[in-house]
Amino acid sequence: MKVFGLLLLVAFVSADLSSQRQSSLDALSKLRASIPDFQYAQDSAILRVSEAKQKASDSLNNFYHDVFATKTNSLQAILAEEVETIAYGESVDPWCWESNVPMLEGIMGWAGNDFSDCIKKLDDSLGEVVAKVYGRFQDDEANIKKYTLLEVFQKRNIINNPQSIIDAIGNLKFEVNDAVPEFDSVMLEFNTALDSKRAMYSSCLDNKINLRKQLIDELKAETERCLSSL
Repeated sequence: MKVFGLLLLVAFVSADLSSQRQSSLDALSKLRASIPDFQYAQDSAILRVSEAKQKASDSLNNFYHDVFATKTNSLQAILAEEVETIAYGESVDPWCWESNVPMLEGIMGWAGNDFSDCIKKLDDSLGEVVAKVYGRFQDDEANIKKYTLLEVFQKRNIINNPQSIIDAIGNLKFEVNDAVPEFDSVMLEFNTALDSKRAMYSSCLDNKINLRKQLIDELKAETERCLSSL
């Protein structure tokens, strides 16, 4: 009777072991079957980052076009002022104008420096904004890449506890999908920062060009005082 009971126990243990070992094999099969879904989730997350990077690139390109347009308009304005002033000087008595010619050249030279100063200020501040948003993209890409199918085996025993691996496989796809947040707020912040830099650059040019125009007006005023004394 004892032998029979022992045989029953051995049979029960063997059956249980056989079931558990089959679960281990099932875990591997489940992992293999999850590869397409995991790849799709990972590709989707990477695509979201890529789309956000493209939007940031488009915003930056538009920003550069706006900056160049602003610079062109300001340059045209100061050059037109120079042409008008030269025409004015040629229309009055040379005695009252000739001394202003080298000063006008100096004003225009300083105006050229002004363009360089404003663009340097813009470039210095823009670098921080661009580095921040692209640094965010790099972090998100790193978060995606850290998820792999193989990590489900780490600190999990496929023989003694295959269910823990099966559970981990089910959670892994969700974690990958959750690794990258929506980028609407990121892009809003980036575009707002670019708008601020546009305004800063435009204001810098306006202030400096207006100062040069004031100096040119002073040359004309000096000439008018000279003319009135002739």
